[in-house]
Formats: sequence, C-alpha cells, structure tokens
Amino acid sequence: MKHLAFAAALALPALVAVSPQTADACAMMRVHQPVEMEPLMAKAQKAEQKGQIRQAIRLYERAMNAKGKTSERAQAAYAAARLHAKEGRSDRAMSRLNRALALNPNHLDARLAYAEGLVAESPAEALEHLAELAKRGALTDAQQRRLHVARALAAPAGADISADVAAAERLGASPAVLKTLKAKAQPAMALKL
Repeated sequence: MKHLAFAAALALPALVAVSPQTADACAMMRVHQPVEMEPLMAKAQKAEQKGQIRQAIRLYERAMNAKGKTSERAQAAYAAARLHAKEGRSDRAMSRLNRALALNPNHLDARLAYAEGLVAESPAEALEHLAELAKRGALTDAQQRRLHVARALAAPAGADISADVAAAERLGASPAVLKTLKAKAQPAMALKL
C-alpha cells in the first residue's frame, strides 16, 4: 500500500497544475549532471538570438546550477533574470537576480537590475542599492543612465530629481523615459518657483 501511495505521489505533479513558485523553486534547486559551462552558455546565447526565449532560460538556469566558476554561474543567473523580465515574469527575474548576487555580490548589472526591480515596491531599498552602486564608480554610460533613471523614479514625491533627469538625458535616455522623468520632476520644480 505504501508503494502505491508513493507512486501516486510521484504521478500527482503531472496531473495537477504546478504553481509558478513551485516551478521556480524546482528550477533553482534542480541538480544536473556536471556539464561544461562554456558550451551550455553558448547554446543559451544561440537560443536567445534565435528568439527561443524559454529554451534560453532553461539553458541559462542549467548553467546557473552547473559546476563551474561562481562568476560564470552568476552571469548565467543574470541572463536568466534578464529574459524572465523580458517575458514579464518579474518575480522569477528578481529571484534569479538574488541568485546572481548571492554568487557574485560585485555583479554590477545584476545589482543595478535588482535596484531597478525594487523601485516600485521598495523605493527606499532601491535607493540604498543605487547609493552603493554610485559609490563604486567605474560604471559604463549605460549603467550610469540606468542608475540615474532608477534613482529619479525611486525618489520620494517632491524631491529634487533635476540632476538625475539631466544626467539621464545627457547619457542618452529614451524620449519616453525622459518624458516620465520630467513629468515627475515638474511638481518639485513648481514648488521652487
């Protein structure tokens, strides 16, 4: 009888819809046979270039869990996060960013993306991450632009964000982003007059 119950328990997941959280936990904890990191990353990048996003995510997540250098595993986690975000799965994206930062706390793109993800839900925490990034320096123009945009968006209502708006504009932020930032800056600028 115990064997039947165990067999039924094994078959049950195939019959029941699995929640995204359960699927996410399974992907994070899945143990794979040791694989070479480079070919796996190359396959993932190729799948991404072909527009096979789900396949690329699966491959990046395998690489994230594979044996290899921590920095490469962090890069795989970041790539998976980027694609989850692109697909609109922000919870999974934030989970993969957490993983990337756990593997490599100095991964600037992961830390910046993590702060950007926090802007809407936890502006104060986002500002802490952004302040840490600003202290580090050595950011590319694209990273600096993202930092200024996120910092302006996370700022409390009425805060002076004109320096961040000007920097984002100087660093090539898109017209749509600049329009949003300038709209947010207007009330603060009106108070000054």
